[in-house]
Amino acid sequence: MKTVFKVGMSVYDQVNFPDKEGKITKIENNGLITVSFSEYGEAEYVSGGYYYEDQFPTLSTKPYKVELQGFEQKASIKRDSSRFKSCLAFKDNKI
Repeated sequence: MKTVFKVGMSVYDQVNFPDKEGKITKIENNGLITVSFSEYGEAEYVSGGYYYEDQFPTLSTKPYKVELQGFEQKASIKRDSSRFKSCLAFKDNKI
C-alpha cells in the first residue's frame, strides 16, 4: 500500500496528541501505521493517517494548528426548577 509516511519519520497529530511530536516505528503491509508519542505510548493509524477510520486524517508530516471556532458545550434546555422540586418531593415521599 502506497503512503507518504516512512518508518523513523517525525509526525504530528494536533487533534489527538496536541503539541507532541511522534515517531513512526512501524508500517505494516496492510497500511497500519504505528507511532510512538513518548509519554503517551504508541498509537495506531490506518493508511492515510486516520486515527479512527470514520474520522478525518489527523497524522501530519509537519506541525499544524487546530482552531475550534464557535465550539461550545452548554445546555440547550432551560431547567424548570418547579419540576425539579416536585421530583425531589416525590423521591422523599412528600407527595
